[in-house]
Amino acid sequence: MIEQIIALGGWIVSVISTIVTFVVAKHKRHDNDIVIMQERIVDLLAKNDRFIDEIVELRKENATLKANLAQMQAELEILRSKVQYNKKTRSKKK
Repeated sequence: MIEQIIALGGWIVSVISTIVTFVVAKHKRHDNDIVIMQERIVDLLAKNDRFIDEIVELRKENATLKANLAQMQAELEILRSKVQYNKKTRSKKK
């Protein structure tokens, strides 16, 4: 009888220790997953910051190019006016 109680006690202890080990391992895996996700978030935020910096630089460059284009269009219009004026004065001289 005592041997049966000892055997049953050993069985119960092994079942409880297995359950405790499973719960602790599951909790640790969950913690590791959270740490991995946090590291990925930090990496993504760093990449996002780089993309934002690049976008800002591209917008500055785009604004400069638009300003240059507007200036060139104005100069082109002046040149066209001069050409038209020269054509009119030449045709009057003939």
